[in-house]
Amino acid sequence: ERLRAALRLLKEEAQNKQILADLRSSECRKFKRNKNNRKKEYIFNEGENIPALVDLGVFTPYFKIVKAKYDKFKQINRFLEYIKDILQDINDGSTLRIIDFGCGKSYLTFAVYHFISEIEKIPVEIIGLDLKDDVIKMLKHFAKQHKLEKQKQKYARIEY
Repeated sequence: ERLRAALRLLKEEAQNKQILADLRSSECRKFKRNKNNRKKEYIFNEGENIPALVDLGVFTPYFKIVKAKYDKFKQINRFLEYIKDILQDINDGSTLRIIDFGCGKSYLTFAVYHFISEIEKIPVEIIGLDLKDDVIKMLKHFAKQHKLEKQKQKYARIEY
C-alpha cells in the first residue's frame, strides 16, 4: 500500500515537473515575448500608397519604409497624432487653412495635407513658406507633378 502511494506521488511529481518544463519551453517564452512586442498602430502605415512619402524618400516605390528614414516616419506619425487630437476642435465644416513657416522639404506639410484631405476628407488649403529658393522650386515642381496646386497646396519664398 505504501509502495503504491509512493509511486503515485512520484508519478504526480514527474507530471508537475513536465508541466513546469513545458512552461519554460522556448515556445512559451516566445509567446511571452511576443505579447509585449505588439505592432505599433500608426496613422500612416507601411504598405499604404502615399505618393508624397514615396517621392520624399520615406517609402520605397513598393510602399515599404526606408530604414534610414524610419525616425522620420515615426516623427510624421507622431505629428499627425497631434493634428488628429485638435482636428475636431478646429474643424467647423469650412475649408481649413494652414500656413507652414519654414516648411523645408515639407515632410510634415505633405503628410498633414494627405491626412486631412484624403483620410479625414476635410477640405484644406496649405501654404508652405521657406527662405530657400531651391527648396521652393522643388516643392512647386512636386506639387505640380502630383496636381496639388489645384488642390490648394502652394509654396512661396519668405521675403525679409
